[in-house]
Amino acid sequence: MTPVRKNVALLLFLAAFLGSCDIATAAATSPDLNSDAPPTLQGNAFLTIPGEQWKLLWHDEFTEKSLDPAKWTIGLPWPGDDGAHRHHNKEYASLIADDDVVFQNGMLELLTRKADVVDARGRTFHYTQAFIQTDRKFSYKYGYCEIRAKVPEEAGPGLWPAFWMLSAGWPPEDDVAEFWTGRPLPHFHQGYAYRLPVSGRVQWNSRHVDQVPLGFHTYGMEWGPGYQLMNMDGKIRVRVYGAQSPNVPMYLILNSGVTSDPAPSPRTVFPNAFVVNYLRVYQRPPVIPLHNAGFEDPTLAPWTASNKACVVADHAHSGHNALCLPGSAAAAEQRIFGLTPNTTYQLTGWADAQGDGEARLGAKFFGAAEIWTSQSTNGYKQLSVSFTTGPHNSTATIYCSRPAGSQSAYFDDIAVSPASSP
Repeated sequence: MTPVRKNVALLLFLAAFLGSCDIATAAATSPDLNSDAPPTLQGNAFLTIPGEQWKLLWHDEFTEKSLDPAKWTIGLPWPGDDGAHRHHNKEYASLIADDDVVFQNGMLELLTRKADVVDARGRTFHYTQAFIQTDRKFSYKYGYCEIRAKVPEEAGPGLWPAFWMLSAGWPPEDDVAEFWTGRPLPHFHQGYAYRLPVSGRVQWNSRHVDQVPLGFHTYGMEWGPGYQLMNMDGKIRVRVYGAQSPNVPMYLILNSGVTSDPAPSPRTVFPNAFVVNYLRVYQRPPVIPLHNAGFEDPTLAPWTASNKACVVADHAHSGHNALCLPGSAAAAEQRIFGLTPNTTYQLTGWADAQGDGEARLGAKFFGAAEIWTSQSTNGYKQLSVSFTTGPHNSTATIYCSRPAGSQSAYFDDIAVSPASSP
């Protein structure tokens, strides 16, 4: 079994009624599977679940001659600082205009133009922009979204196109791909904003790339319970693990824009276009989100290691790598999300206890007392233990540990699945 297939195979324990593919839509149109949009994500190796299991949920290929009003609305979903849904805040030097949403060559073009326009409050703006969104027409919770788009980098500084997502409140905010052609170096950003649970302060997480990519590229995000993985051209650039990942429905936004600071320079070319080939959303399969279950990612993420626990490129049960716990008190643990309260799950894994001591596989923080199983013999043996979530618990922490022993213990092929009915 290849390392990639090893990882994904361990995730294929479908959990009926998990709710991990919750979808919230308002008058969302059904996908036209006869269009150019692939019905699944088959062949996309960067996903944590095999692509053929992701089903097309919603999409727009932008092959029509005008914007589909069943899918999109032009303008902000909130009043904006002009009260007319046309101007976001002082960071934008541009006013939203319907005429900046155009279609050409089978693609959507979101323009920015240099033109004097007056807003509802009587303020004059020297630029216009496009802004379309799906609020109250389509939103979703957990899935994979992707655009193929081209940024007007060659048009010069001062431009601010983006593909992002919001919920009914702010935060959370997901910036799947946000671009600045200035400030002061051209760069693009993938990241998110969330609110800290105790202080209530807004926290930002992001990754910046110095150069805005030229030409067409894909930008996507896999989103599931307790995690988000953002990519460019299928290469993961941002990994989010934990409760800060949004667990509410989000709607889609595409916009062009002009920044107030830095403003466009005399060499900035107008009009220019943020060109979008397609936008597609796929439904996440109802799989428990256990990550790096075969330890093929040598960083060990998102497992938390203690006392020198590490990934080693030998002694694997399958694939190439295994978790090594080099002696007493070494451990690795991972919090998993998207579980169902009052539900019994089976935790399994392979362990090899070298020399003296034991190798322990267990679960804790699921609404009941910690539970584990162990083995104390040389050579891989499959361990299995069940745990039942409490009435208000949808998460659990699973762990591999070496509570005693002077030599290394090894773990591989960890899995969590709903327990079989008697």
